[in-house]
Amino acid sequence: MTKHKNPQPPQPRESPETLTAEECAKLIAWFSDCPRIPCGRLKHQRNLVAVLLMLDAGLRVSEVCQLTIGDLLIAGEPKRNLELTSEITKGAKPRNVPLTTRLRKAIQDHPRWPEYSLRGYNDDYVFYCSRKEDHLTTRALQIIVNKISLKAIGRKIHPHVLRHTFATRLMRQAPMRVVQELLGHANLQSTQIYTHPNNDDLEKAIKRLEWN
Repeated sequence: MTKHKNPQPPQPRESPETLTAEECAKLIAWFSDCPRIPCGRLKHQRNLVAVLLMLDAGLRVSEVCQLTIGDLLIAGEPKRNLELTSEITKGAKPRNVPLTTRLRKAIQDHPRWPEYSLRGYNDDYVFYCSRKEDHLTTRALQIIVNKISLKAIGRKIHPHVLRHTFATRLMRQAPMRVVQELLGHANLQSTQIYTHPNNDDLEKAIKRLEWN
């Protein structure tokens, strides 16, 4: 007689890697603290916006790479909401993401984007290669984030870590359905991984037990 093996229970998905609150602060502070040369100002501000689009708006790295001037600005002013079209989103699922104050300021502070918007260059890529007709590749942006994070927090991180950090922080403030919508997930299962506690949660829990 053939013995049937008992089916293995599904393994829980690991909690995604995220940045601590301290690491987030160090990462953003690096852009203000590091020395800049005039000819590097454009890329410096561009890179800050790229980081904030993932950390404050939860964009995927591929979505960041494909953004145009018209996606971020209108009549020279940063938009309050970023409308991601089905052409650039995963699963062709469009979504609308409100932008934080510091992200809108970083966009406004770029030396050229507001001017490009006023002059009607709305179809130009925000993050372009040596040829403006080609947008930055996901691999190129990954290398940029690797280098910045190593200098700012002492370790390399993948751009996905910024999106994971956004989602984990958001989960503490908003219902899961809202988080699902802002992340562009097709189903709630993908969003549920952000309910796992991270190191910040564990440390806060222990601190509540400490005697005064």
